[in-house]
Amino acid sequence: DRLSRELLDYLVLRWSGIEQQNAPLFSDRLNRYICIGLEATYQLLLDDNGSEEGLEFLVESTSERSLSSQFDQAGLISIGSLISFRKKDTPANLRSLGVVNKIITSKSHNKTIFEIQMLASQVFAVSYQTSTAKALPQKALIYGVKTQEAEKSYIVMESFNLKEGCLLYTSDAAD
Repeated sequence: DRLSRELLDYLVLRWSGIEQQNAPLFSDRLNRYICIGLEATYQLLLDDNGSEEGLEFLVESTSERSLSSQFDQAGLISIGSLISFRKKDTPANLRSLGVVNKIITSKSHNKTIFEIQMLASQVFAVSYQTSTAKALPQKALIYGVKTQEAEKSYIVMESFNLKEGCLLYTSDAAD
């Protein structure tokens, strides 16, 4: 139930008014489909024909770094929300992954405007299982980041209980 050190550092920067400089994500200014959260992203990554309804929201591009939408429910999105997104003409199982880093509500247009910090241009659904034989597979997302120094892989999961002896496999292998 504690905040991660990175999130706390990020929040201190934002509260101090220091902007993070992101590369333009939406320079084409096309509308996108987004989904919020690990569970929804996992389901859409596994769905080859896009039949998962209600998991995605069509949002408008408002700038090179911002999207906007008129959400029906309050509290759907917040700073730190995990977001996956795709262009309208891209299949539902080919998604980019990011985290909401700024939210502005426009009372005049009744829209929520939000910026995304990009984590990866491509993400994959995987499952992991603890070393206990009775444990059920858990859902997770995995993505890679390549820098000039190295290439690193990251896993996004609901708990921090990944330990030595855990098995990680693509969701196709679990079926």
